[in-house]
This record gives sequence, C-alpha cells and structure tokens, in this order.
Amino acid sequence: MAESNQWTVTIKNIGRGGKIFYQEGAALLTLDWDFGGNEVIVMIWGAHREDWNQALPWASGRKEEILNRIATEVLSGPGKGCKAEFDLEDTTIYLKKIIP
Repeated sequence: MAESNQWTVTIKNIGRGGKIFYQEGAALLTLDWDFGGNEVIVMIWGAHREDWNQALPWASGRKEEILNRIATEVLSGPGKGCKAEFDLEDTTIYLKKIIP
C-alpha cells in the first residue's frame, strides 16, 4: 500500500495504561502504552520487527514512518514537554521528559 495522507491517531486510557490506534482507511494498527520509570515517562509498543510485515502487510516497510506519525501526535497532545526515542527493532517509542 502506498503512503496515505489520510490517517488518524486515537489514544484510549485503560487503567494506568491504554491503547493507541493508528488508522489509515480500513487498516488499523493497535499499540499498547504504559507509564515508564526513571527518565521514561511513557512507553508505547507494538509488533516486533519479525512480526510487523507479516501481521501488517498494508504497513510493510513503513514502520519508521508510522511510528513517527504516532509520536508526533502524542507529543502534540498528552506528551507535551517530552521527546520521543525509538527502538525500531522492538517497535517501541519511549517518551522522555525534556530536561532544560
């Protein structure tokens, strides 16, 4: 599937963590989120590298692009004051507090 300009990110709180839904048309990616520890405020994670392309054929080869979109949306809302660091191997976004 080619890059889509029509996508949404929805954050749902469930207990102390929750889910993040990334949607492009009918295609849906669900990630989990939870509060971290130490310098990590929030962790967001999904399918590991070996599972990504198989589980998400519509997003094959686009992991970095999609995780950047998700991080941008989270950082513009509830993640204000944080920076995002990525572990593309584990499909994890770490939101860390910006220390001046």
